[in-house]
Amino acid sequence: MQSRLLALALTSALFAGTPVMAATVYVANEGAGSLTIIDEDAASTRTVALEVLPHNVDLTPDGKSLLIVGMPAGQAHGHGGHGGHDEGGRLLVLDALNPDAPAIPIAIGGHLAHVVPDASGKWVFITDADSHAVLVVDLVTRRVAERIAVGRYPHGLRLSPDGRSLAVANRDSGDVSLIDVQRRKEVARIAVGKKPVQVAFAPDGQRLFVSLSGEDAVAAVDPRQRSLLDTYPVGPGPIQLSVSPDGKQLVVANQGSAQAPGHSLSVLDARSGRLLASPEVGKGAHGVSIAEGGSRAYISNAFDASVSVVDLNSHRELTRYPTAAGPNGIVAR
Repeated sequence: MQSRLLALALTSALFAGTPVMAATVYVANEGAGSLTIIDEDAASTRTVALEVLPHNVDLTPDGKSLLIVGMPAGQAHGHGGHGGHDEGGRLLVLDALNPDAPAIPIAIGGHLAHVVPDASGKWVFITDADSHAVLVVDLVTRRVAERIAVGRYPHGLRLSPDGRSLAVANRDSGDVSLIDVQRRKEVARIAVGKKPVQVAFAPDGQRLFVSLSGEDAVAAVDPRQRSLLDTYPVGPGPIQLSVSPDGKQLVVANQGSAQAPGHSLSVLDARSGRLLASPEVGKGAHGVSIAEGGSRAYISNAFDASVSVVDLNSHRELTRYPTAAGPNGIVAR
């Protein structure tokens, strides 16, 4: 399987098209307890073992450090790492340019899901489903500095483009929390629909999109008026989503379920919600990351042990790279 996928990656790299900058892609393999690094320039992959089952990964703004959250092996049951646990979650800080070097582990506790850094790269925000809170971690002291109460079972979170607001999808309470970053306080909670799992801001910050895994839809929110604007239908079980840097396209990964895996993206017009395309990718499309150039989306296929590379101009899958089991969070640069 992996040799076939790598062969596909190597041959499809020969396709001619608009010149793009090659990306480096980091993939959290929750099913295998590892991190896969994809080098598009070399059309190659390599995998590094981790001491956690990683659920999510992000980069500090300077691109130097990888931030990975997950549960220790043996404390997560089944795909997604959402089982019982005793020791609690951890944050790993890795050298992005040398991920083979030993990671800096930070014991956080709780049931961690997603992580994002602030603009300075000193502070990181992590959702903890156990305490229904966002944890504020100081990377210098390596301690939890604050806990911000939000809705029930917080999962995905993203910072607004100006860095002043943090949006959090609360899966079990069907709403989104807006946090004032400077005050470290929840300032609004907006009802959006069934089982919201991730959020994505438009580049101008005027719209916030929320994947509703419980109703196969995406909600559009006005974060300034703190109101629900509309709901758009997408494919089965949408999970992660991202807006292209030009603000024109919203890319949604439709994971489906283990029994009936989704294998497509819903690419919407980010202004109107109109469906532009539904390109096919691997089984269990989960994570979405759009590199800085904005011409390609990188999709982790949770039930297919692979990452799809999708051209956002032609809306076709160009390449598929192999990963280890259960690829989940993904970030490209």
